[in-house]
Amino acid sequence: MNLTSLWGILKSMWGRFKRLYRERQKARWEAWERKHKEEIVAYVPPHGPVKYALYLIGHRISWTQLPDWLLNSGLIWYWASWPLYEESPSSAFIPLTETTKHILLQELRDHTKDFEMEGYGRTFLFCGFSSSLEAPLSESAIEDTIQEFVKYETGSLQVMIKMIGDDDRTYLYIRRVVDKIVEQWLEGVGVDLTAARKRIRLKSLEW
Repeated sequence: MNLTSLWGILKSMWGRFKRLYRERQKARWEAWERKHKEEIVAYVPPHGPVKYALYLIGHRISWTQLPDWLLNSGLIWYWASWPLYEESPSSAFIPLTETTKHILLQELRDHTKDFEMEGYGRTFLFCGFSSSLEAPLSESAIEDTIQEFVKYETGSLQVMIKMIGDDDRTYLYIRRVVDKIVEQWLEGVGVDLTAARKRIRLKSLEW
């Protein structure tokens, strides 16, 4: 065997080694990413609902599926959205119905387009009320109900969902004793809140 042949063999072996190394590193990264994105973190305040952080909307549920997923939850929904740099909704809450879901879909399209291009988009807040709610609610009634829910877990509000414009995670605000309808609805997309391994104590709840 001459030096040229030996060099060719060594070069081929090195190429195979690099390919195997890259494939192994890629598999490790994908496994870590899957595990990371399946993780649920619970933020537990002294009183009020528990705040859960997880990769949900845009991951377990696509943006286009979101309106129907909410409508099929058994809850009555209102939503508001606002630019990232504003701290609170600049527009009124909108009741989510079959006739208004196209408005939400357009807002979600704008959000995903901006997020992909700029790294940030709009912030969304969804409020899910029990089906016994006497709709429609006024703007002030929704705001009062949110404050009541956040402080005492009382009232007709069962769950809040917040998506922050520059964060890929979804934040769920849910009563400590989860309503059966909410529990089954979340389980339908593979979310088990009892699987939250990481629990962080809070002095107060920020929403």
